[in-house]
Amino acid sequence: RTPRRPALTIAAGCRHMQQGRRGTIETRTGPVPHVQTNTTMVTLFHTEDVAHANRHGSNILDLFAGPGGWSHALTEFGLTETGIEYDSRACSTRRAAGHLTIETSVTDTNPNEYNAHRGLIASPPCQTFSTAGNRAGHKIIDTLRINIELGHFGDRPSTDQRSWLPLEVGRYVEVLWPEWIALEQVPGALPLWESYAAWLDGNGYNVWYGIINSADYGVPQTRKRAVLIASANHAVTKPVATHDRTGANGLPVWVTLADALGDTSRLMQWAVNTGRAWNQQRGGAQVVQCGTNP
Repeated sequence: RTPRRPALTIAAGCRHMQQGRRGTIETRTGPVPHVQTNTTMVTLFHTEDVAHANRHGSNILDLFAGPGGWSHALTEFGLTETGIEYDSRACSTRRAAGHLTIETSVTDTNPNEYNAHRGLIASPPCQTFSTAGNRAGHKIIDTLRINIELGHFGDRPSTDQRSWLPLEVGRYVEVLWPEWIALEQVPGALPLWESYAAWLDGNGYNVWYGIINSADYGVPQTRKRAVLIASANHAVTKPVATHDRTGANGLPVWVTLADALGDTSRLMQWAVNTGRAWNQQRGGAQVVQCGTNP
């Protein structure tokens, strides 16, 4: 199925009203109002970075790109993405790894600058939806869900910017209408992905969303995440697991940290040397021993 473009999205919203859903879908382009961002990062370098990404043929856009987890995975498939990231340290890590990087806040960007990108990835900040902290995102999650289902991506229902950043995903989708979308967050944000699934389905996408465990895919960590996958071209299902905790169905067992690290003797020696240098700097005389390495 082909995603509906903005003019048809309005018609879809009218149909939803006839079916008793909550209101119409608005469409809007351009950047959202400036809020809580570092304007010094929005310079000519931003424009130059966009042009650089376009010259290098990147057609995948990664919002809230961080140090480059998605980016590295894509290189395994011979693909290149453009990552938008606000944190300067994460950007330094990305650049050192050779990933295309635009150092700015997603809220300061104009989706129309990226209309050549056909894949969209987004991992919005998770702190306010985590089980730790003040859970500010959970306090407004019902409001966020209504905004998503109605396509009101410019609303700002909280003074904590991290809580409404998931709405930026929709702001980009309604301009780019990418061929595929991949979203990731902590499990507490799953209700948001459920609302996005309903909105995307109403706009012609095939969608799967749910909770996956990274250990089931060969990662040496039992980290659960809420994931949404959408495609404009074909059906999508839950990613097929490559590993199993007990090795059921002939799958390899979960990868342990020891498996991933392999021979740790050099790593342990580095840790000992680092600890010794730290102790000497602090004026301490005791050197911590690690295994059989002094």
